[in-house]
Amino acid sequence: MTIVDIEDIHRKAVANSESTYIDPDTGFMVFTEVAHLKRGKCCGNKCRHCPYGWENVRSIKSNGESSSSMVKK
Repeated sequence: MTIVDIEDIHRKAVANSESTYIDPDTGFMVFTEVAHLKRGKCCGNKCRHCPYGWENVRSIKSNGESSSSMVKK
């Protein structure tokens, strides 16, 4: 069994100016930082390689109110 480093796959895709790559564990297509920078802002979906720090991600507080307190570090 080979362990695949997602960050290595991402770096290679970015170096080739690719907007996506396939996650080898799930088979899902993943947007690279290149795709996000082309979009120009955070979409709010907690994307793996968001260069905007998840600034538009909303969370639900226990009282049901939404908040944009979930900031990726």
